[in-house]
Amino acid sequence: MTDLASKLTVILPVYNEAHRVEYAIRNFRGKASVLVIDNYSEDNTVAIARRFTDRVVQRKNAGFASREDYEFMFSQANTEWILIQYAGHYYPPRLVEVIERAVLSGNYDAVCLSGIACQYGRRTNVYGWNFRRKFSTTRLFKKSVIDLAQSRIHHELPFVGDLSRVYFPPLDTDHLIANYRDDDIALMNRKTITYSEAEALQLHAAGRRISSWRVVISFPLHLCKRLFWRLGILEGVPGVIIAISEAYRYFCVDARLWELETGRDSATMKQRNGVLRAALLRADGR
Repeated sequence: MTDLASKLTVILPVYNEAHRVEYAIRNFRGKASVLVIDNYSEDNTVAIARRFTDRVVQRKNAGFASREDYEFMFSQANTEWILIQYAGHYYPPRLVEVIERAVLSGNYDAVCLSGIACQYGRRTNVYGWNFRRKFSTTRLFKKSVIDLAQSRIHHELPFVGDLSRVYFPPLDTDHLIANYRDDDIALMNRKTITYSEAEALQLHAAGRRISSWRVVISFPLHLCKRLFWRLGILEGVPGVIIAISEAYRYFCVDARLWELETGRDSATMKQRNGVLRAALLRADGR
């Protein structure tokens, strides 16, 4: 292990990632302490992970990073610096070197990591990470500069520290995370439903309101943003599929939020529709 191991814990949340957990751990193996948090995988993710790190814990969660999940991650890390990594991420050697220098320098409280999406075996720009330099959140930080009370499901964590103590690596390919996304559209759709429901419930509980017009324009607005502003249209079919998938996720959040706001939740609609069907049957003489 290097000096970095005494400063940084790499946290890797996983569920059924047997096909790629090894690659994820190897990003920082021998460099930093790698902690795998497994959501009781049904494949041999845990067995493989234990071959490459001695820090593997299991904890049941809802399948998305809630505030409670992050609090658990923070509690398990025995260092002030944390890097939250995901199984599909590849960190180029140059980026790992930059991270090591930034953390060990003592001059920074966070590092703004950028990346590029990979789908169907090719890289795309549709995420727009490599064009986005405004710092608001990050994956690599000291625990003391993150306010978990402001965290939002499926969004990165809110930074509340001094922006002058944030390091911005270069944006060339050698310094971008390669994010190998889900392997097929079916898996993406399942995650979309899970995340959008949880995010809508969180926003509704926080008092977020949405207009009917916002719901109507939600999908085309986000689709245009990803196809044209983030240049997904230039990436061929993979870029278009990612753009549609991402736009649909935002639409699902907005639509569910509208349902909650207007009393069109499942229980209420079952009751209303039952009354209407009963009235129709009575009118028909049945």
